[in-house]
This record gives sequence, C-alpha cells and structure tokens, in this order.
Amino acid sequence: MFHKLPLYLSISALLAFSNALAQEESSQSQTAPDSQISQHLHHHHHHNDGTQSLHDFEASVGIFGKTSALSSKRENARRDNYSMLYAKMLLEASMFPNLYAGLGAQAFAPFQMDTAFAGTTYDYLSAKFVANQAYLSYKNEGGRHSIGLKLGRFEDEFDWVGHSLQGAHAFAKANVFDNALLGISALWVNEQAHITREFSSDFNFYKDLYDRQNLYMGEVEFISNHLSLKGFGYVMPEFFSVFGGKAELEFGSRSRFFAKTMLHYAYLDSLFKQEAHDHEHSHSHDGHTHDIDTRGDTYLVWLEQTFAYKNKLEFGAGFQQIGTHFFEIANMGTTMRFEAHNHAHSGFGVIAPGGMHSGSHTTNMYEAKARTWYAFLDYNISNTSFEVLARNSVSAQRSQNALSLGVKHNFTQQLEIGAIGVYMLEKHEGESALNKSFAKAYFQVQL
Repeated sequence: MFHKLPLYLSISALLAFSNALAQEESSQSQTAPDSQISQHLHHHHHHNDGTQSLHDFEASVGIFGKTSALSSKRENARRDNYSMLYAKMLLEASMFPNLYAGLGAQAFAPFQMDTAFAGTTYDYLSAKFVANQAYLSYKNEGGRHSIGLKLGRFEDEFDWVGHSLQGAHAFAKANVFDNALLGISALWVNEQAHITREFSSDFNFYKDLYDRQNLYMGEVEFISNHLSLKGFGYVMPEFFSVFGGKAELEFGSRSRFFAKTMLHYAYLDSLFKQEAHDHEHSHSHDGHTHDIDTRGDTYLVWLEQTFAYKNKLEFGAGFQQIGTHFFEIANMGTTMRFEAHNHAHSGFGVIAPGGMHSGSHTTNMYEAKARTWYAFLDYNISNTSFEVLARNSVSAQRSQNALSLGVKHNFTQQLEIGAIGVYMLEKHEGESALNKSFAKAYFQVQL
C-alpha cells in the first residue's frame, strides 16, 4: 500500500492540493475559554471536533529544511542536513447524521541532503514518506452528553501515543453536575506511523519494534472549572503495562490572567527484566530514532507550573524524573515540552524538534535516571509568535543542555513561515562536550 513517489508526482500532488486548501488554525477562537470545562468541550483531542457541513476539506503544501552545519563534525553531524517538499490532504464527508467518513494522505519528497562527509549517512532521500488516512467516525455531541467512535487509520494525540494510528477509539462525556464533566475513553492500536512536518515513517512501527502487538488504553477523566483529574492505563501484553494519572489545577480566568499547576506520573511494569528484546533497534538507517535501552521497570514524574495572560503571554518552568530504566512508551508519542512545542494555550505551533525521532538530536529526557529541568516563554503579538525554551537533562548515559528560539509568522490566514534555532551541547562521561546545534525552517500554504 505504501511506496516511494517519484519527485515529479509529489510536485504534481502539491500543485493540485494548492488549489483547494483549508486553514487549520482559523477555527481557533481568539478569546481563550474561561474554564477547563470550556476548553475540553471545544477542543478535547482532535477526535471530538464536530463538523456541521456536509464535507470538510483541508490541505496544506510546503517546503521544509533542516541544517546542523554549525554543529561539531564529530559523529557525522552533517548527515542531518536535508530539504523536502511535503503535502497533506484530508477530506471528511457526512454520510448520515452523526456519521462521517474520512480519507486523506500525506506525502514527503526529500530532494536534497548533505553527503559530503565520511561515515554512515541517514538515507533521507530513499526513506518511505507516504502515509494515508481512512476512517469511519460516529459523533453525537448534543446536549449534556456526547459519545463518539472512530475506526480505521486516523491522526490523534493522547498522553502516551500519538501521530497516525491504526485501530479504534471510543469516548463518552457527560455533565454530571452543572460545573463538572466526566469522561471515559478507550483506545486499541495495532499499528502506528510517526508523522510530523519533518518526515513520515511507514506504518511499520509495531511490526519492526513490537512484533505487531496490540496496544490497549483506558482513560477516566473528571473536570471542573479549576480542577482536572485523569487516570490512565496502557497495556501491551507481551511487553509492558503503564499506569498513571495527571492532575491540573487552575486559578484565574483564561480570558485574562491565569496560573496552572500540572502533575503527571506513571509507572511502567516491563516484562523484560534486565534484558533486551531480540528485535530491538533504533531505525538508525533513516534518522527516525526510537531509543531502546535495557528494558525494565521504571517510572516517570513530571511537574510543570505555567502562568499566562490572555492569548499573548505564557511562561513557566518544569521538572521531570525518570526511574532506573528507559521510559519506553515515550517512543509512541508524548505531550512533553521540547525545544519548541505545539500545545501552548494560544496554539503557537512552531516546530517540535524534540522527541524520539530527531536523528542525531534525539532527546535524552526519557533515558534511564534522566532528570530534566526546563523553563519556557511564549509570546504572541498580532500575527507573529515567539517561543524560547531552556533545558538541562542529565541521564545515566549523557547530559544535554539546550537553548532554543522559535518564531512563526502568518502573512495571511493562508501563508505561514516558521523557523527555530537550537543551541545544544551533549556530553558523554569521560568525553568533551559535543556541539549538536541545529536549525529548522518551513514555508507553508493553506487556504
């Protein structure tokens, strides 16, 4: 089903997409909701977004580039220099009341990479870069209760699994009191593709790393005006189970000034004690890194304090601690802040260069015994957004210090540019610090 498109086909697709594009951010209100209940009613993951028209078409086309030319020449740092064209299209149509069908595709066409160095390269030019979506969705969100079901391949993001998923998701919400919302959610995943602005992996994540095993998730959430409590469990029967929760406490008004304290905790029970799985690897051939260290039981504790003013300013700091082994489920997706993030209350959406899939620049934040401190500041004025993040992460294998600045500007609702520069130093025990700085930029058209 998946194949490598010749460049001229990708360019043709890009030109076709550009004639009918959709602005993905225009639906966001300029006035932030006043409570956590309002926030969840209007934007509770992507799967709850209602569609009032008979069809909803969205598409984008752009060019993306990454360079690490200013970093150290050790470890073949220049292998991360590449450029690509990308396009995304999604059509969702109403078949019957509350029943929708979605069909879409994402294509990435790398057309340049730096090969002027010795050593092993990341083969970006021949990497797989086509992924599709095809799903059926039932959504009934009227009154004080709402339910939904989605089957197929769809994009979504949960606390610990995200990007493009193949499986099924069901949810139900109810206003149990005037100012309280109760929600339950269940997810089954049997395959996954990692899709960002930078690249798309094939739907081979489970096949390569987890022997096509099923992942099951259950979640219960209680939300009031100022308090949100969540309990969750993720189970992959032959590999691990993860159980934990998240608590968020808010003060103030989202339309003016507010403060939010977040505590996220989880325990991972591994079926591999002090040993490695036979199929473990790191996708190192194409830069789509999935870190796997010696498996074992471990935990995560994450605390973050945020202060914000309207849709203009957000700043704060955070702390994260990992237990004695690698926190493995982070391979499947995480909402943790990295050098720049996509989940700020004002929807900055610059570039998220961190995570488990950034070539030579993969974060060490989930490695064994990793302790991370970070501080961030986001500022939005008119059509321009800025993000600054400083991070210090020390794990059993290495330490990283990173300082980043990201910027995004909307010339119009259809035309957007963004860039980020990250100064990062990495040090392994007994070695001198290695400069792993990099920069990324994109130009994107939506309509």
